[in-house]
Amino acid sequence: MGAPSGPRTLCLLGSTGVLGSAALAEALAHPDLLKVTALAAGRSTEILGEQAEEVFRTSGVLPTLAIGSERQAQSLRDRLRPLGDPEVLSGPEGLARLASAPGTDTVLCAVTGLAAFPAAHAAARAGRHLILATKEALALGGAALKDLARDNGGRLTPLDSELWAAARLLSFQGLAEAPPGYRLLLTASGGPLWHRPKEAFEHVTPEEILRHPIWPLGPKIAVDSATQLNKAHEVVAAAQLFGFAPEAITVVIHPEARIHAVLGLPGGTELALSAPPDMRIPLVNLLGLPAAPTSASWALAGAISLQPVDVKRFPGVALGHEALASGPGGRAALVGACEAAVEAFLAGRIPFQRIASAVAEAVEKAPACPETPEALLATALEERSALLANLTGG
Repeated sequence: MGAPSGPRTLCLLGSTGVLGSAALAEALAHPDLLKVTALAAGRSTEILGEQAEEVFRTSGVLPTLAIGSERQAQSLRDRLRPLGDPEVLSGPEGLARLASAPGTDTVLCAVTGLAAFPAAHAAARAGRHLILATKEALALGGAALKDLARDNGGRLTPLDSELWAAARLLSFQGLAEAPPGYRLLLTASGGPLWHRPKEAFEHVTPEEILRHPIWPLGPKIAVDSATQLNKAHEVVAAAQLFGFAPEAITVVIHPEARIHAVLGLPGGTELALSAPPDMRIPLVNLLGLPAAPTSASWALAGAISLQPVDVKRFPGVALGHEALASGPGGRAALVGACEAAVEAFLAGRIPFQRIASAVAEAVEKAPACPETPEALLATALEERSALLANLTGG
């Protein structure tokens, strides 16, 4: 079969967030290569409407939309009706329908948290090229989604700085998965609390956590970065997606955020992928778009340091390995409990240090869980609900 004529079609889930907005801008800048056919958001009705109008101005066609509630969907229909007959879906079902709609080549999912999983599952089942940015979905069922996509003629690729780097390093060796003896070093910037003493963690506020020193992040991932639980998710995802043995995956602190992953080969050779801390680099790579112009300076210019993580200050980083040791239920407990604990912290119901300890308790008591997408999601949601009720008294 020859290459398809005309641009590929893109469904963008989570289009109003930081990453989703960047993806839309890149796609609209290359209409000869990508045609945006669908957009979805959770709550940002105004921004989603503006994005739909921008797509219409570029292509002359309104994209199909999905939004959290039917009330919001009707608001969008009323706003966009002068441009045509807008199709606007609502709720989780609408998100899944968008992800599996006929005529879509690529689904980029940048929805936050467990809400992404049903749509990612639908895209994989429909055989799309699923570009999945959601760490929670990758950690919960990355292997199951990857296999499902492959079995239906599609594929899954992670859109995460470190996991993308790991995939690239393996591909340089002609590999999709890591053979025995291969090792992986995942880097962490350290987040906003890296230079603070542990005693100061007691008084940390959500407002402080949301000011990440390097990456522009949404609230959930910003908190995960501060606790280092994002690295626990990445450890689990790397084992899921690439077949690394858990003991072969190590996390280190790299404040400069220039090295995104290091692949260790048998015999002692190490390959590092270095790039400026800019998510547009993996984004355009995975979307198959021309690379953005860069400055002449080398990414590795200046000081480079790799430091061990202090697990006494950041106990969350170790929970990825513990979750893997507990099997599918451990992954579900990690993802569900982390989502609940972060929500409770952002609502001012628990102190910062309680986040990691609450997740650790959930992983330690992880339930049994079958290795299927449906069971993994159900278990994670149960763990989330139970911990949220326990933490907030609800």
